[in-house]
Amino acid sequence: EKLRDHHWLGPIYADTPQLHDSIGGLAVLLLAEALNATSEFRPYLCSLPTLVPLPVFYSPGKLERVKLDLPPGEQGVIDSLVEARRDVIQLHYMKVMPALFLKYPRLFSPADFSYERWAWAVSLIMSRTWGRQIADPLLIKKTGGNTS
Repeated sequence: EKLRDHHWLGPIYADTPQLHDSIGGLAVLLLAEALNATSEFRPYLCSLPTLVPLPVFYSPGKLERVKLDLPPGEQGVIDSLVEARRDVIQLHYMKVMPALFLKYPRLFSPADFSYERWAWAVSLIMSRTWGRQIADPLLIKKTGGNTS
């Protein structure tokens, strides 16, 4: 909804179906706001970590150390889960950004909307609940039920 109403991304969103998935559109919005010096959201976005420590970004050595701490039945599963998440990040980038680079080269440059920055934006999305309902009675009581 926010992307559809965005002052300059709204028309691009309407004209670019690749942005209509849950990750691609939000990642582009986060990057656009982080790169926009006049954005009211830029100070907050720039205060976020430049690297979100998700397993998908772990080095092979760190991933092996994490696997050693897992129960034996889960050790063999983590590699496929991490690889699947890496595929999601790459596939979304390859689906969304080339379309924007071709259609709107003045607004979207590969240097500004690089894969590294894309991975940062997606890592922020993947590290948050982003609307997931939380069944925590104390939180529900404190928020009046508005936990999304």
